Amino acid sequence: MVIALAATLLVVVGLVLEYWHEIKEFWEHVRWPMAAFPWGKLVAISGGILVTLGVAGELFFTYQASRVETKLRENNHRIEVLLNKEAGDAWNAAESAKATAKGFESQIAGANARAAEANRIAEEERLARARIEARVAWRHLTKEQQSAMAEHLKRFSGQWGNIGRVSYDVEITSFATDIAKTLQAAGWHVLPPSAITMRGVPAPAFGNPIEPVITGVTINSTPDSRAREMGDAVSSELHSFGYDATVEPKREPARGKFSIIWVTVEARPEGPQGEYKLQVEREAKAKNAAKTK
Repeated sequence: MVIALAATLLVVVGLVLEYWHEIKEFWEHVRWPMAAFPWGKLVAISGGILVTLGVAGELFFTYQASRVETKLRENNHRIEVLLNKEAGDAWNAAESAKATAKGFESQIAGANARAAEANRIAEEERLARARIEARVAWRHLTKEQQSAMAEHLKRFSGQWGNIGRVSYDVEITSFATDIAKTLQAAGWHVLPPSAITMRGVPAPAFGNPIEPVITGVTINSTPDSRAREMGDAVSSELHSFGYDATVEPKREPARGKFSIIWVTVEARPEGPQGEYKLQVEREAKAKNAAKTK
């Protein structure tokens, strides 16, 4: 563009120099007071003047256009620089955001890991408490269990049940009371657990064998089939709720025409009882089933 402007300027200067002598003569002739107006000379130089003016105008507008174009280029360059800067800033901000997000992800992952570990520890503590509770929880028949058991034993309504206990221990007495209430609700004649049941054991003496502790619930009956059926039914009901119960093979002497069972609540067995015992049995069955697959 600069070369083109310089070339056009040289053309204008050349035209001025070419027609300068004729213009000067025309001007001097016009200044003569007595001379006629030189129309012929005016016509002769008019073409050169017009060409010179046209080229000069072209030079002027080209120069103006060049300035505008230069300003446009400068503005475009500034805009490009600004956009590049903004794009760079945006990229840097995005990278910073990514780094921050990764930091947050790492923190979240760490928090999740700590929470999982805390949940694991809490679950282990809960299971440990449950295991301890299962080993020491009292034997107890809930109202719902008493109702269900009484409903099953109503077929023996009118029969006799003697509920005994081997000590005044609160847990033993409470469980014996639950069984007595259940048989009473079934329509049985019940002798409640008042006195302590004494076993026919010999007086202690040196050399006697050390007898094992009897636990759970022991059931005895008169020798008639009705009484034996009653004892088996009570034992089955207690087993269905997870409580240890044993029907003694030795029968009590007959008491006339009466069918009687003796239900004696012994010491609490070691380990889980009730629902805890049923849960352990279910888990053991599930494990065995998984092994056989």
